[in-house]
Order: sequence, then C-alpha cells, then structure tokens
Amino acid sequence: MIRRILSKDLIEKEPYQKWNAFVDLLCMTEFEELNDVQKTASSIFWYNNEVENGGHMQYFLNLGSNHANHTLKALRLVKKDDYANILESALMKFNCIDLNGIEDVEDYVEEALQDHFGEYDDKFYEVENDLVQTLEKYLDDFESEFIELK
Repeated sequence: MIRRILSKDLIEKEPYQKWNAFVDLLCMTEFEELNDVQKTASSIFWYNNEVENGGHMQYFLNLGSNHANHTLKALRLVKKDDYANILESALMKFNCIDLNGIEDVEDYVEEALQDHFGEYDDKFYEVENDLVQTLEKYLDDFESEFIELK
C-alpha cells in the first residue's frame, strides 16, 4: 500500500502537513496504484478540483466518463448524493454531446460558449457542504490508509 510517511513531531508542530501529504499522494500516484479507500478519495478530489477550476466540461475532457463512473460510486459511498445526482445528470449530457473535435484552446472556448454544462456547474456551487470538508473528514476517518506516522 502506498502511503506518505510523516513524523509525529512534524504533525504536532505543523498539523496541516497531514493534509499536504494526503493531497500529494492523490496528485502524484497513478489511480491504478491506489487501493480502494484511496481511489474513493482520489475520485472525489479530482472531480472537485476540475469542476472548481473549469466546470464539468473541463472535468469530462480531462478525466473522461470512466473516471466519472468511479466518482459516482465514491460520492454515493460517502453519502454525497447531492453531488452524485449532479454528476450523473452531467454525465448523461456528456454522453449525448460530441466533444471530440476539440483540438486546441480556440475549439475549447467555442465549445465552452455553448454552455452545455452551465446548469450542472451552477448546481455544484449551490451545494452547501463542499467536497473539501468531505475529504477532510474522509482523511480523519481513514488516516492510516494515506499516512504512516513514525
């Protein structure tokens, strides 16, 4: 199992290092190398980051529908049905739209102006309990899956 190793002294002095190690593991490890607990966090982490950065269209273009299916399962597992319902609807829309013609920034902008996913982006931002809080709790609940304290 892949984990980040941190000293107990460091965590006492700088508690935020636990979160930093968690994020580092999710960002720097290939999805296939993660265990199931870690894949749940990774799926939610990347969904949140991509949508926060560029909306559902960016999420789908960067990670695809296969990742979205993993994310749906992860969101339901952590009882985030509000987000899962939004993603599920956006995924159905994505499966009906041909975005394969996007080859450069100009194509992306042109397609983004069509606002295929605007309603889903709006709904995402309207949910009160954000996914970062969910990930923080998940890390607390499964810390030993991500961090080894020495």
